[in-house]
Amino acid sequence: MAEFAYENQKGERNVNAPVSEEFAKFDANWPCFFGEMAVGDLNTWKNKWYKFKDGWKYVCGLLYITEPCVVYSLGSNDNMAFEKDLLKKAPHCEIHAFDQKISPDLISQWISDAQLSESKVETHQMFISLKDDLTKNPPNRTITSIMAELGHTHIDILKMDLEGAEWGILAPGSDLNLSLIGQLQLEVHTNLGDNIHLSRLFEYLEAGGMRLFHKEVNWRYGITNCIEYAFIQKEWSPDKKFYG
Repeated sequence: MAEFAYENQKGERNVNAPVSEEFAKFDANWPCFFGEMAVGDLNTWKNKWYKFKDGWKYVCGLLYITEPCVVYSLGSNDNMAFEKDLLKKAPHCEIHAFDQKISPDLISQWISDAQLSESKVETHQMFISLKDDLTKNPPNRTITSIMAELGHTHIDILKMDLEGAEWGILAPGSDLNLSLIGQLQLEVHTNLGDNIHLSRLFEYLEAGGMRLFHKEVNWRYGITNCIEYAFIQKEWSPDKKFYG
């Protein structure tokens, strides 16, 4: 998977467009001491490249995360290649996938019965928001209220691909407690107006202990307005669940 992702990223070199000065300011300088891994089902991109052209993420120390391992995947767009491979590598992890639209048979399309027999995977149709609003369809929910409902006191891996909604959730005033999050795999969209500033995003995440250990421009969807980041708590260890 890592070689496939590397070859894909080489395509960025051939794009005839200026490099984003904002993207260049923030480098992935934090080391992953426990091994960085590209997570995603390779066969998905080999067989369905016409449909899915991104979705893999980089995770640190996945093979060593202790139980209870909790994974939240926000925004799947019917692509569970990341979750499928994560379960293969770490079947002890409990995965919850959230999206506004979720096919009823999404799990059975992606996860084998054998995997499900030894792992817990659930889908939830809802819109991740700054405030709860159960009158909406689908309901608007905050990450904090979801954690309370599901009985989770931490999230080991938080994957976000929210098509711009990340700017409201990852900002001062949000009720998200970063001290409960071990890692954040985040796709960021920067072409959404004048009030979008990477510096503010980094200030917020770094104040919560997060450090950038991987980045790559999502050049297929916009070499100057879409980028993948992977953050980890600066005090992260595989058995740690709180970073207060």
